[in-house]
Amino acid sequence: MLNFKLDQSLQLGGKKAIITGASQGIGAAMAKAFARAGVNLVLIARTEAKLQELVQELQLIYDRELQQNGEKEPDDYTSKLSFFAVDLTDEGAVKKIFSDIATLGGVDILINNAGKMTPKPLAFIKSEDIQSQFEINTFAVIRCCQYASRLMIRNGGGSIINISSMLGEYGQQGQSIYSASKAAVSGLTRSLAQELASYQIRVNSIAPGIINTPLISTLSNAEKEQILARIALQRLGKPEEVANTCLFLASDWSSYITGQVIDVDGGVHF
Repeated sequence: MLNFKLDQSLQLGGKKAIITGASQGIGAAMAKAFARAGVNLVLIARTEAKLQELVQELQLIYDRELQQNGEKEPDDYTSKLSFFAVDLTDEGAVKKIFSDIATLGGVDILINNAGKMTPKPLAFIKSEDIQSQFEINTFAVIRCCQYASRLMIRNGGGSIINISSMLGEYGQQGQSIYSASKAAVSGLTRSLAQELASYQIRVNSIAPGIINTPLISTLSNAEKEQILARIALQRLGKPEEVANTCLFLASDWSSYITGQVIDVDGGVHF
């Protein structure tokens, strides 16, 4: 049984949020955190089975919300939760999703979380390695920002949160392409913050350190030990710690913050 407490303190109830890469790891933690805050969710990931699994957990959260509000029977969740199983590198499919989202009333919050990491030494990198990582880590982020910002402009504003990486800020041997693709996200964030500010759209980025998710399974033990040795707090991060930072950036508690890349890395940069 899930043990959770609904969080209404951030006053996000009723807002609409899109989360990419939502089916596992940081994305799933974000979905649960935003559900507890009463946010209507649009979840995007490649694997439908994993999305359906997550949806079942989220429905329990929404059930609890209904009980706390004194409602006797849950609705069909169509106003609270929808999901799309799609490859974000398919530009036509992504465009169709945002067209569907427009008919549901638009979006207030976009979280670009989907990512891909393929570590290789420079000498062994192939063109397809470069293309595949930039397609999901950078190009898909640009497209989602473009489509979501159009909807936000219609609604009078919003918050875009791009998930970058510690490696995009500081680099790591064997991770040159991943680091470059995430550094591009940081640059995109700062530029879009300036471009979209007049529309009351804030754009920020979170740069997680080494977080205990399936993504780090691609790292060797030596790489993990090397990174851990640089962390002031001497431990891996939790997906929930990134999700909590994301909640803050989505809420009015951060209403005067834009164009920032916030490190959530346990003190790697010390």
